[in-house]
Amino acid sequence: MAQAVVAAAEKMRAPVILATTSQRQGMPPCRVLRHCARTGRGSRVPVAMHLDHGDSYEIVETALKSGYSSVMIDGSKLGFEDNIALGERCVAAAKPFGVPVEAELGKVGGKEMDTKCPTPATLTRFRRQSSGGDGNRLACHRHRHGTRHIQA
Repeated sequence: MAQAVVAAAEKMRAPVILATTSQRQGMPPCRVLRHCARTGRGSRVPVAMHLDHGDSYEIVETALKSGYSSVMIDGSKLGFEDNIALGERCVAAAKPFGVPVEAELGKVGGKEMDTKCPTPATLTRFRRQSSGGDGNRLACHRHRHGTRHIQA
């Protein structure tokens, strides 16, 4: 699929974003990330690589080492403090690469639509407790796809 997207972008002479996830069927996630990154690097047009809903530090680390330009760590199944700790660990790993990190707090769409989203107060607490003000902060979102989006 990545090759087809990049080929279409090259044909149109247009930049493209390849967003991948660790929730891949049939192939080990780290292998998928490395394959997509190689496809992007070989392109004749700019290709931004984004890891969406990475589910572990190891997946984020693989994406970073493979040349991804942004990562999202999904620690939403963890407790609040553990989620912050995972996000902080990913921010520290991403900093030498100059890659921004987004963190999941709450649930997003699909089967989780009935799950309560975090409150703005929780988002504020999450932001204050994360990333030590070094400019490479965790981005945190609260939304249900297609209905609402708040950036903290």
